[in-house]
Amino acid sequence: MRVEDQSQSAAIICSHAARHQRAILMATRDVPAFPEDTGWQFTCGQPTPHSDEDGLVWALSEVLELDPSIGPLISAPSQSSFERSTQDMRWHPVKYSED
Repeated sequence: MRVEDQSQSAAIICSHAARHQRAILMATRDVPAFPEDTGWQFTCGQPTPHSDEDGLVWALSEVLELDPSIGPLISAPSQSSFERSTQDMRWHPVKYSED
């Protein structure tokens, strides 16, 4: 699916990033569960696991608007992960984990 085609499809974003409390520091693309799902999850990289309540469903275009730096990552295949240590750092690939 092209970026333009998936821009209105669903992505998960952690509440910390959505509420501007923390930057998006982790981007993981799982295998999409539904046709309207991109498989993308964007989190703040908090060391403790996020609960289900911390995950919000946004359109991918909304996440891109919040943080345009994720744009180049969007075409990555399923089972890809990227991270950065601060919002000003470059994204780099990391080993994908289904956890």
